[in-house]
Amino acid sequence: MAKNPEKKNISKFYSKRKYVKDEVIFRQGDDGDSAFIIESGRVEIFVGEDDAHTPVAVLGVGEIFGEMAIIDSSTRAASARAIEDVQLTVVSQDQLAERINLADPIVRLLISMLLQRSRENFALHTRNIKSKNAVALPSVVPEKKQSSKLHLVGTENFDPPSEFGFGGESKEQAREDALKKIKMESELQSALENDDFQLFYQPVIDFRTKKIAGFEALIRWEHAEMGMVRPDIFMGIAEESSLIIPIGQWVMQQACRDSNKIRESIRDWSNIKKNFFVSVNVSGRQLNDPEFFEVLEEASLENHIIPSTFKLEITERVLVGGQLVENWITECHRRGFTVALDDFGTGYSSLSYLSQFHVDNLKIDRSFVRKIHDDKKTRVIVKAIIELAKGLGIPLIAEGIETEKDSQVLKKWGCHYAQGYLYARPMPLSDIIEFLKSIYQKAG
Repeated sequence: MAKNPEKKNISKFYSKRKYVKDEVIFRQGDDGDSAFIIESGRVEIFVGEDDAHTPVAVLGVGEIFGEMAIIDSSTRAASARAIEDVQLTVVSQDQLAERINLADPIVRLLISMLLQRSRENFALHTRNIKSKNAVALPSVVPEKKQSSKLHLVGTENFDPPSEFGFGGESKEQAREDALKKIKMESELQSALENDDFQLFYQPVIDFRTKKIAGFEALIRWEHAEMGMVRPDIFMGIAEESSLIIPIGQWVMQQACRDSNKIRESIRDWSNIKKNFFVSVNVSGRQLNDPEFFEVLEEASLENHIIPSTFKLEITERVLVGGQLVENWITECHRRGFTVALDDFGTGYSSLSYLSQFHVDNLKIDRSFVRKIHDDKKTRVIVKAIIELAKGLGIPLIAEGIETEKDSQVLKKWGCHYAQGYLYARPMPLSDIIEFLKSIYQKAG
């Protein structure tokens, strides 16, 4: 049986939790295994026992607390309770530790220095509980339990300069953006657990035969509150974290399942190639997934997929991985899978990549197709790419074809395949099956 990566390696800390009024969220001395973002309600941070406790801070919607202890695995230096009914987004230890570990060494050094100062000022924080500027109590441990490991500090007094990559944002905006990203990661994890993702499919047309040659699988996320979230937003966040691995595995498995369903639904093959392909996008981080090929092969075998009909799309920026990428492409071919180079021409070393890496398809980026009628330089570039592909014997797919004029020009120049709104928009599986039925009826 194929693995179920969407259920694998999912931290129990990626979730939302609710606490009723006066319920204790964590106690002083507890293990610091998670932090929290307040979605609704208020939380009190205090030290001491319940019957003789000293309030330190009251936190509201949008605040994060318990964040420092989860990085250095220290115990809680204070307790937290719900002043009223609250809902919290839980942030796992791995979620923040991963970012610290991937940070520049100088950044890690600065964090270490800030942490040390925070610990030295712990007594001052607890004594100065009436200060109007006390937004949150840093989760530090008593001196005898201090750890040498890193953990995060609060952001209430941090004014991020533009040279540190915050683009001149105010500290409030930088803090808000960071919290949104953390919450989005947690929402993505929940979506993976709850099977909230789905794949849409966009047909790819053979210019010569006018038949459907295959489909590109495109992930979609219908969020309960935000509606349809753009893939460029949530996949970017997934790629910044290890979430891209289980999401990528889910995409491959689901694409194999859907491909089999499409094949089983076809009764008339007059408008679609019998060995139609399905392509999925693969990120650079997935190339380091040790289970990548195991998951893909198991899914393809279980769903009776011919490996040569399953296409793996990578972008030019992935190719900077050098030998790792070359080995990965070689392994794809050894196992019978095909590889397409997406967004061709948008990178810095397209021609050198073609001489180094063996790919089965090139995809002209939609940014070129969009300008072929109005920009002479673009027309020259696109013609050159098409001639190059023909000379190398690499079939070419043009993305973003929206008008009949686009189609006619690219077909005339010798492009092999077409993809775009002119033919069909991306559709969920059920709509693709109905779409195929409708073109059979028109043909009949």
